[in-house]
Amino acid sequence: MTSLQVNGRHGCGGSLINAQWVVTAAHCVAGQSASQFQLRIGSRSRSSGGTLVRVSQIVQHPNYRGDVSGGYDIALMRLSQSVSNTPVTIASTSPAVNSGSRLLGWGQTCPQRGCDQGPDGLKQLDTRILPDSSCQTIVALRSYAGLRHPRPLRVVAQRVRRR
Repeated sequence: MTSLQVNGRHGCGGSLINAQWVVTAAHCVAGQSASQFQLRIGSRSRSSGGTLVRVSQIVQHPNYRGDVSGGYDIALMRLSQSVSNTPVTIASTSPAVNSGSRLLGWGQTCPQRGCDQGPDGLKQLDTRILPDSSCQTIVALRSYAGLRHPRPLRVVAQRVRRR
């Protein structure tokens, strides 16, 4: 796991995909230059440990338009030097329905947006993959409730165990 930091403050997470590239969400890097970022790679803490490295280039998906609900919310960050940390394994196929999945991150742990700075320690949620029909039901319910989300949700998971 990678902590994306600007001026020493954690902003988003990312994943090391090889010795010189990290993948993250485009909204995490939009409007910022590569030189503003320092990444902490391979630590469960966003404030200590791991490998610190600068970023030399940011590549956003060409169809990303600054609205996460519009899709294409993905970006690559080229590291200023190679690191020896182990990259994540990228699956060649989609996982089967009901197979286990693990979500990791430093996101906030309270219900209202912006209500905290998120934990210093990496959190994990073990869950299962749900069928696409469950995602479509959630999108329909969001539309009925007046919430705007024009594209199907990309991640829909069922909570199994929280650590």
